[in-house]
Formats: sequence, C-alpha cells, structure tokens
Amino acid sequence: MAAAVTAAGLIACRGPTAFWRHGAVGTGRIARTALADRNGVRQWTNAVRRALLWEADGVESSIAILASDALAFYVNGMCDGDALSDAGTQMMLGLIGAVLHPQPQAALVVGLGTGETAGWLAEVPTVRSVDVVELEPAVLEMARRCRPVNRDVLANPKVRLIFNDAREVLLTTAGRYDLIVCEPSNPYRAGIANLFTREFYLAGRDRLHDGGMFVQWVQAYEVDRRTMRSVFATFKSVFPHVELWQTQSGDVVLLGSERGPAYSAAELRGKLAAEPFASALPRAWHAAGLEGLLAHYVGGQRLVEHFIGEGAAAINSDDHNEIEYGFARTLGRSDWDVRGLLHRQSLEIGDQRPAVQGGAVDWQAVSSGRQWDAAVRGGKKPSADDLLSGEGPLDKVLERYLAKDSRGMLAAWTASPPALPCLTELAVMAHLYAETGNSRAEPLIQELARYLPGEAETLRGILAWKQGRVGEAGRRLAVALAHLRSDPWLLEHIRVRAFDGAVVGVAKADPSQARNLLAALAEPFAVAYADESRRAAAFVVAEQIDPATVTQYVESFEPHVPWLEPFLTYRRDAYRAAGHRLAAQAERDLQEFRR
Repeated sequence: MAAAVTAAGLIACRGPTAFWRHGAVGTGRIARTALADRNGVRQWTNAVRRALLWEADGVESSIAILASDALAFYVNGMCDGDALSDAGTQMMLGLIGAVLHPQPQAALVVGLGTGETAGWLAEVPTVRSVDVVELEPAVLEMARRCRPVNRDVLANPKVRLIFNDAREVLLTTAGRYDLIVCEPSNPYRAGIANLFTREFYLAGRDRLHDGGMFVQWVQAYEVDRRTMRSVFATFKSVFPHVELWQTQSGDVVLLGSERGPAYSAAELRGKLAAEPFASALPRAWHAAGLEGLLAHYVGGQRLVEHFIGEGAAAINSDDHNEIEYGFARTLGRSDWDVRGLLHRQSLEIGDQRPAVQGGAVDWQAVSSGRQWDAAVRGGKKPSADDLLSGEGPLDKVLERYLAKDSRGMLAAWTASPPALPCLTELAVMAHLYAETGNSRAEPLIQELARYLPGEAETLRGILAWKQGRVGEAGRRLAVALAHLRSDPWLLEHIRVRAFDGAVVGVAKADPSQARNLLAALAEPFAVAYADESRRAAAFVVAEQIDPATVTQYVESFEPHVPWLEPFLTYRRDAYRAAGHRLAAQAERDLQEFRR
C-alpha cells in the first residue's frame, strides 16, 4: 500500500520541467542578476518553459526543441545549435571545404543537427553524395522543422542518414570521401572529446581521397590557451597542411589536408557567383563574393605552427584525453579572447592572407568586411582599437558607427563612399538613410536586394514610413513580413526597428493598414524567427482593430507569461477591457509581481 501511494503521488507530480531539463542550468551561463529576486527567477523559469515546443527521450539523449529568437535544439540540457544564430557555422562549415576543393563529389558530415551543413553541401553541383552520421535519431525532428533553412535536407536523394557513432563509421566504412566535415557538440561534454583525438583524425585521413580535406569545428569561447594549443597540435600531427577560418563569433574551423588548396581568384569568383554559394554567403555571413569569403580567413600553416609554439603542446589521444577536462575547467569563463589573439598573431607574422593567384583581390575590402562583421554581427561590441587590423586605416564610417555618431557616418559616407562596400556596411548605411527619410537610401537598397530581397523590402518599408508615404509603407512592410515565412534572414537591428517602429507606427498612423499588417504577422515566420517579437508587435497592431483581437495574441503567451511589470500590466488591462476569462488571474499575477 505504501508503494502504491508513493507511485500515485509521483505520477501526480509535475516533475522536472523544461527549466531543469532544457534550460542550460549546468553550463554556468546563467546571469546572476536573473537570480537577484523572486521576480527574476520567475521571469527566467517562465521564459524557458514558454520556449519549449517539443521534447523526447531518445535512444542516447534527452532532446528538446525550443524557440526564443529561432528554433534551437537542446541535447541533455545544453543548446547544440540554433537555426539562425549558428547559421554562420552550420551553413558555411561544409561550404568552405566545397569552395576550396577543386571538385568535391563525396562528403561525410558528422552530426545532423539543424541539417544546414548537410543540406547546403548537398546543393553543390559536383557533390553526388553526402553521408550524415548522427548518434541520436530523435534529432531528426529538428531537421524536419528547419526545412526552410536547410534546403529540405531530409528529402534530398543525395543525402544518406547513418545512425551510428562517427568513430565506428570512419573505422569500418569502405567508403572514401573528398570532404569530411566534423561538427560534434562541445568537447567538454561526456564522450565528445573522443572526436577530437589523434586516432579519430587518423581514421578520417585514411578515408579521404587524394586531395581530400578534413574540416573540423572548434569552439573559440570559454577555452584557455593550453587547451586550444592541444587542439591545434593534435590536428596538425595528422594533417601536414592546416588552415584556420572563423565562421562566426565564437567559432573557428580547422581545415586539414595533405597539401594546401590552390587559391585561384578567377575560379573562386566563378564558384561564389553560382549556387549554392551565391545564396549561402549573404544569409550565413551577410557577405558576398571572394572578398566576403576571405574576410573569414584567419591564417594558414605558419599561424597554426606559431600558435602551437615550440614547447610541449599535449597531443589529445584516446589513452590520454587532454581536452575533455581542459574545456570543462574553463566552462563559463570569458577572460581570454582566443579569436582576437589568433588574428593579431596572424598579422604579426604576415600570414593573414592566402596566396591568391590568377586575379586581383581588393584586400582593403577584405579587411573592411572583417571589421564590419565584428562590429555589427560579432556579439560583444568592439572598440576602434580592437578593430585596427594593420591592413590599413579603420574605415571612417565604421569609426563613427562605433562612436554612435549617425551624422558623422552620413558625412563620412558622403565624402568618400567605398568602391566595394561589404553587405553589412551597405545595409547599415541604407538603414541609416531610410531612418532619416533620405532618398539616398534607394540605390543602396537596390544593390542590397540582389543578395537579400527580404531585408531590402523591409528597408523600403521603413523609408516610405519615414517619408510619410504611409500606404506604401504598409504594403511594403506586409510583403516583407510575409517574406520572412520562407526566408528569415535580417540584420537584428533592422528587424527591431521594423517591428517596434515602422510596423506599429504605420498601423497607428493609418488604422486601415492594420488588418493587412496583422494578417502578415498572424502566421509564424520560418524556423520560429523572432516569434515572441512577432506576437508582441501583433497585439499592438491589433489595438487598432478591437480588444478581442488584442487578447488573442496576448493569450498566446499563456500560461508561462513574461514576468515583467509592463507586460503584466498590459495583459491585465487587455483582459479587463475584453471581459476575458483570465482577467482575474491577470490581476492577481500583477499584484504578486508588485508584492
């Protein structure tokens, strides 16, 4: 009887929620300010629980899909990939190898994840087959939901899924590959460091065709110098030629081969102008062309050897695994900028440029692209001193951008616009002109539309709004919002101004536009992009229609509502005005917050 009562009690309990199971509690990345008071804890726990869309206990792991800024999948309580914020790595990891290899035909990808690596790689015309080794079958659900950004990888006949351990596959397969792309989880996680050992790389090397390349992702955050030197030294002990690329803030890529790739400007420009590279670079890196590609090159053979240095850099092996605990020791720490150090060392020894033959490269545009990417898309905002590259003076427009001097940016651009601006600079300037209602935005937007049509249409809507053409602004913004259902690529600060500024401003200025805008906001965007911001903008637009429509969008945040006073107050007022069934609960929640 006691056992029966206990069992019944346990079944009746809620048990651990998404907060404990998928909230990254164990990775040391929770801001202490979130735990400062009871309201902070409630806000944090509600946010995690609200974001959970799907979860399953798989064969090997606990898997979940959450949506905050976009779809992200969690493995055993830790985020292993975001469909958009990690796209710089997930899309370009395989494509770096594909563009540098003369004619890749067979590829192997370690890790399915969002499916972006395999999906975009399979789009390369010369590639005939892509084998994807995935340990956990439950991850398939994430790839299914990411169809709009992974080229529908699961339906591609070139792609073959192998549910197994990557080491076992490499040791036992009879297949040979032109590219092996390794994208496991972080090395500090149990068992993952075995995919960073000398023995694993030897197995991979033995499965490469002549001229094949091994592409290895490495986290460049929360890591110390000793551990990173061990990673580089282990990789270099197997592959005679090694290059280093940066795919996005916090991620670097080691490219290993028997001999270095041939950098032909003419051939690379031809490849990059064709699909899938022509679409991938603007979406993954907000870049275009050869200069956009080379802006992510960090250094070559000399840099890797220089970083390893002459002393003893431990080789990570199966019998003496150095890096598993090396990464674990520094988890949560950010007191060393490995990316900045590697770039500075590359400049010091003059290894920041590959030897490109057969055509000219605008190296100033390469340097400018690298600086703009770090300033706008690099996460932590750098200072002007951080961006001085030694390859020329800091771009004057960028200097004024860092100083938050809008007038200075406009003056610098007017005085001497660059001959070959990178896409990020182009978008920033187009947005600045649009926000001031200046028609000089139009040619910049037209140029941007060649690469990112959705972003360009958003800017056209902002420009029309600022110029007082409210009807046109409403139509263009509705088109731009609908575009996000299939193509969710937009610089974050442009998205914020479009949602919080132009869309709401147009609806308030001309209520007749509200229904069209609300219809455009009603359906989720691709991969749940900016989903909470979309719904928040929707209920403000709905204010121009009727209270019942407002409550429809406010109610979409239930039951784990944002535990912030402005939202709780708005919720209380909206439910009260509409006579909503949750009006009393909303009043109690607001009073609880204030207590």
